[in-house]
Amino acid sequence: DCWVLTVCIIIGPTLNFNTIVDLLYKNLLCYDYDLFSRERTKIIFSATLGSSGHIGPFNTDTILVYKGVITNTGNAYSPVTGVFTAPIVGVYYFTIFCHVRRGHSQRLSDSETDNGGNALFMELQQEDKVYVLMEQETHVWGDESQTTFSGFLVTPM
Repeated sequence: DCWVLTVCIIIGPTLNFNTIVDLLYKNLLCYDYDLFSRERTKIIFSATLGSSGHIGPFNTDTILVYKGVITNTGNAYSPVTGVFTAPIVGVYYFTIFCHVRRGHSQRLSDSETDNGGNALFMELQQEDKVYVLMEQETHVWGDESQTTFSGFLVTPM
């Protein structure tokens, strides 16, 4: 669907009816509106590890694959690879949160459980990749909500 008449009124309120019909007939306004449609710039994802229990430790650095997708508007996050691929140039915001339970050799402190997280803005080019890399000989606790990876497009560039 294309809301051309609304765009015509906003862009040029002095356009007369015949000019609008002519532009509609030529599909010029419809194309312009579609090019800048808000639907094309909605990039939002949030995922959990989607499993319960310890993940790791591994002998090598490992990309964490967040299989429990909560939302993936724009389909830029892959729950198969754990990689977010920027579909357009822009500034993105990412968060990670992790949960660690006692019982493995790696802990953040001496308490029963530990939580950590981080957030950052990143300017990405189209096809840039973002993922969470778990260092060798470390682990996290997988659960439906405690270890997450999320991000969204703040503004296209």
